[in-house]
Amino acid sequence: MADARFYRNAGPFSLGEVARRIGAELADGGDADFVVRDLAPLEGAGGGDLSFFAQPRFRNAFRASAAGACVVDPAWLRAARPASIATAPASGEGGEGNEKERRGGGGAGGRTTRPASVSRAGGGAGGNEATVASVASGGATGASPSLQNRSGGERGMRLLFCETPYRAFGQAVELFYPEAAWAGANVLGERGGEKRTERGAVLAADVFMEEGVTLEYGALIGAGARIGRGSFIGAHSVIGAGVVIGRESCIAPHTSVVCALLGDGVLIHSGCRIGSDGFGFAMDKESASQGHGKIPQIGRVIIQDGVEIGANSTIDRGALGDTVIGAGSKIDNLVQIAHNVVLGRGCVMAGLSGIAGSACLGDGVVVGGQAGIAGHAHIGAGAQIAGGSGVVRDLPAGARVGGYPARPIEQWRREAALLGQILKDGRKEGRA
Repeated sequence: MADARFYRNAGPFSLGEVARRIGAELADGGDADFVVRDLAPLEGAGGGDLSFFAQPRFRNAFRASAAGACVVDPAWLRAARPASIATAPASGEGGEGNEKERRGGGGAGGRTTRPASVSRAGGGAGGNEATVASVASGGATGASPSLQNRSGGERGMRLLFCETPYRAFGQAVELFYPEAAWAGANVLGERGGEKRTERGAVLAADVFMEEGVTLEYGALIGAGARIGRGSFIGAHSVIGAGVVIGRESCIAPHTSVVCALLGDGVLIHSGCRIGSDGFGFAMDKESASQGHGKIPQIGRVIIQDGVEIGANSTIDRGALGDTVIGAGSKIDNLVQIAHNVVLGRGCVMAGLSGIAGSACLGDGVVVGGQAGIAGHAHIGAGAQIAGGSGVVRDLPAGARVGGYPARPIEQWRREAALLGQILKDGRKEGRA
């Protein structure tokens, strides 16, 4: 399920009602009375959750999933039918689901595997468990509820047939989380009239702050936000409803932080946008007539201890799970990190670099300036990516690559030198 601090679940709904609202058909007559309580990716859904399967490359996750229900294109079932699918009403529930995305967001259901060192909220070995958790009850500790495995029952997966499953799932997100597209916009929350003013900053009535917190003029602190001891919130910065900030952290002026949990000693420079909507749209055969279908994003951003983020960088919140920045990572100015990306501990990203959705970087990865990493790519620990490179496939641990497409750096250098020599020789021949 989505974090209740940031998103309100309007469910549950019957499967029949969900099918009607998203324009899908119940398979084999289906179980219209089955109660759908929430949404989840294929690898983490429970027996009461609805998931979706929208890209054939996620067939293994679909086969293994124990989601109670799933939106799927019937044309793909022959190649990817789970053993647990229920074709007629029975009894019980199932339990495990997954996620999606394409370059900007399409997908089907394969959650990116995270480096072993990256918990979903803690800062690795020490993490922020003891500190953020003491600031916010529940804090940033533990696994994201939407990605915990939950035991299922005896009934198989109920299917909803639709030729555009990703678009249909986006409509299901809108049904269960009607305010998700606006998450972070209503900073003061439903209690917008209950606020107080301190030192020129405006705070919702239920904001909790430990001692020694500094608020500069014009800062806006949202409903239910929690800020740890000795932290600093700069002028005209916005801290959204439910946000947790650990101790001794600094949010520089003109920064916004929404749908996010931050650890201790985090430094975010001016102009950053943390927790904005991920770039998720259904681009399918319906796009020409209906436009690209927006997929509301109901995940979070987790920033672990000791992270520094340069000016005007942007980190999008997850679609169903979390975007995670590992402890001690350093991010330069003007960097873009898309939804569901995971950075291990101690990663370094130079200016103007970018990572597409659901890519996963191990500990200590270095990304040069203006380099780009494709969505869902796995980059092994300690890999180094030269500036201006384009990584379009997985890289093993310790790899050193450059160029486009990125290849071993010595090979790239030899090819560049050889090309230069060929061009030089060609010019000589032309003058002869």
